[in-house]
This record gives sequence, structure tokens and C-alpha cells, in this order.
Amino acid sequence: MTAPVLLKELAARGVVAHADGDELVLRPARSLDAEMLAEVRAHKADLMALLTAPQAPVAPEPVPPPSHGILCRDVYTPSLAYDEADRLYARGEVTAEGRDALRDYADGKVRP
Repeated sequence: MTAPVLLKELAARGVVAHADGDELVLRPARSLDAEMLAEVRAHKADLMALLTAPQAPVAPEPVPPPSHGILCRDVYTPSLAYDEADRLYARGEVTAEGRDALRDYADGKVRP
């Protein structure tokens, strides 16, 4: 049995293993039978190496770019994009061509 497999087996039995200086601490020790204790003793150096090895930092999940109004297809459905395009046109913020371009984008007819 390898040290990583042994650690998994210990965890499956409810035993927590950690290093305390040069000592290997197993709690609760009463959960170990003679065979498992022999495995632990045989692999103590490897177990200690695993338990004391520096952990690699975990990379954070990538943050998606911010959404930008009606151009975000993950948030707006085409019907919502149509409504927003019509509101922008009604307020005079886009021309009729701009409104139509926004609708085409919402339909997936054009790429940004």
C-alpha cells in the first residue's frame, strides 16, 4: 500500500493523521487494528513526507468579464434585448439602424 492510499484508508476509518514535529499523530488510535498499524509503521517516513510537504497554492477561479447591458447573452434573452433596444430608440439614445443592429446581435446574426 502506498502512503497516499494509506492516508485515504485511514480517513475512511475516521482516523485523522497529522505531523507534530517528528511524530506521526493518529487520532483516534483505537480505530487501528494490528494490520493497519503495521502498514502505518512501514510507511511512516512517506506519510510524514506527505503530511509536512508544503501545499501548492490553489488558483482562484477565473472571474468572468463584466456584462455590458443588452450585449450580454448570458443575462438577456433576445426578447429582453429587443425591449431594451426599443427603449433606447424611444429615448433617442440610438438610431433606427442602431436598434436594428442590437436586435441582430441578440439574434446571433452578427458578432461584436
